[in-house]
Amino acid sequence: MIQWTSPNQMDSIYAGDNAFNNGEFGYNNLQQIVGTWTHKFNDKVYTATEAVYMYMFDAKTHPTSEVPFQNGSFPVKRGYAPEWGIVNYTMFRISPAAFFTVRNEFYNDIVGSRTGFATKYSEHTIGLTWWPDKLITLRPELRFDHSYDTAAFDNGTRRNQLVASMDFIIHY
Repeated sequence: MIQWTSPNQMDSIYAGDNAFNNGEFGYNNLQQIVGTWTHKFNDKVYTATEAVYMYMFDAKTHPTSEVPFQNGSFPVKRGYAPEWGIVNYTMFRISPAAFFTVRNEFYNDIVGSRTGFATKYSEHTIGLTWWPDKLITLRPELRFDHSYDTAAFDNGTRRNQLVASMDFIIHY
């Protein structure tokens, strides 16, 4: 990985190959090429955009003696298993202890090796991060997901899902 930061500290690029090995199919034995660009507009608004390309060789569509169990899914097509995605977070500081976040992502699981469905996805989230004190962080969010080429949610019966969630984090 290499990183560049602009002289005014408003932009940064961090990129490289941060998971490299033989790339043979196995539990998360991914090859991963990734790049992240961050930009600070001012003291209240900043953004981060990340693009990733991941792949494995000789992927199998079912358990094998070498990969008897996989916590996740198997590709729907044998062989080369690529996927790529791009995500952007834009954060707006709304007080010294809180910020509002907008997240948009596009992901293409070309042969279903990460999700079990060979389809493209988009995800759009709005959320709030609030530190009421130094020990607690609250993060409510509302997220909408869509799968484009096939129904991929609720065991392959729906193309859309809406999720409301909240993290309650205690720092110790």
